[in-house]
Amino acid sequence: MEGELVSCASKLLNPFLDPIVKEIHHTVQYRERIKGLKVEVLNLKKGRDKVESSVKEGEEKFGSAEFDTMVMVDVAQSLNVETIQEDIAKKLGWQLTETDVNERAARLLDSLKRQTRSVLVILDHVWETINLRVIGIPFGFEEKFVEI
Repeated sequence: MEGELVSCASKLLNPFLDPIVKEIHHTVQYRERIKGLKVEVLNLKKGRDKVESSVKEGEEKFGSAEFDTMVMVDVAQSLNVETIQEDIAKKLGWQLTETDVNERAARLLDSLKRQTRSVLVILDHVWETINLRVIGIPFGFEEKFVEI
């Protein structure tokens, strides 16, 4: 008799309890997502602080008045020469129409050398050796307006 009573009560209450249980489950999931987003926001703030620190360090080292333009490119862990070239060109208001990486590098190199304004190029998050000539960034003792 007691088992039948529990079974009957369960059948009567389940339609009312199921939506409540689902709502509680959604609330718990929502709170977990909020915690994850808070951690992500904190990490983004730390990243922003690192970038701002790098910019300040660059300004202190090179002097903000010494350069007319500053270009900062996030290289990240995957070194993609075309992306780096495109980012530099876009930030200088240029457009690279060449499809060959070497032609793009030659055009970027020539354009940077012919600049009447001084340009500071910062490559951030470099994880491996980069050949600046392959990208199209002038360097070396003959390049009097380039700092590395």
